[in-house]
Amino acid sequence: MIIGILQTDTVKSEFSHQFGEYPAMFESLLKQISPQLEFRVYDVQHGTYPNDIHECDAYISTGSKASVYDTDAWIGVFQDFIVHLDEQNIKHVAICFGHQLVAQAFGGKTEKSNNGWGVGVHSYTTHGQKDWCCLHCQHTVCW
Repeated sequence: MIIGILQTDTVKSEFSHQFGEYPAMFESLLKQISPQLEFRVYDVQHGTYPNDIHECDAYISTGSKASVYDTDAWIGVFQDFIVHLDEQNIKHVAICFGHQLVAQAFGGKTEKSNNGWGVGVHSYTTHGQKDWCCLHCQHTVCW
């Protein structure tokens, strides 16, 4: 299986020496589960996309310091690519910036948090349960 990593940013220099760049992080994590996986990296922030959308079996979108509601041209192009992935029924896992762009691409609303930009592990408490919440953990949607 070939996984396309859609890189939307680079890791801050103070962290990259210890943790590497986003593609290496995903490759390391996923190869622990399935060593036979192959990866191709596309720097979508700088306009690099697959020549053929079907050259990968699935795609992962990374996080980014950018905001999906910014007016940078690359974000609109990337959003169109995400819609095209869906139209072609190609699997796509989106992380942080990526999942926000997926939401926006399909009619969701994204806006700046009053708490500012955040990184790391955060805990949240839910008050009530919506239909889309996972019944198992009640905190997120599980697949």
